[in-house]
Amino acid sequence: MKIHLISYGDVMYKVQREFFKESALFSSFFDEVTIFTREDIDGEFAAGFQEILQFPRGGGYMIWKPYFIKRALDALKEDDILIYCDAGCMIND
Repeated sequence: MKIHLISYGDVMYKVQREFFKESALFSSFFDEVTIFTREDIDGEFAAGFQEILQFPRGGGYMIWKPYFIKRALDALKEDDILIYCDAGCMIND
């Protein structure tokens, strides 16, 4: 069993993304830490939701959140655990 942590942050949250990833890795609670960015959205999804993704609020009203959660869930092995946290969160060790 592995514990996977995922998050997302667009270009406006670059510093927060990096700090969040560092603190998550430092905690040693997670086996894998993945921070998605706008560049990780595949072309088909981006084309289908182009109008929504253009809005700055929530990086496109957070339409990417279920997309990345499902993508991560599909990649998990049986008994693995997936945790999602916003990049602005703090990991307390």
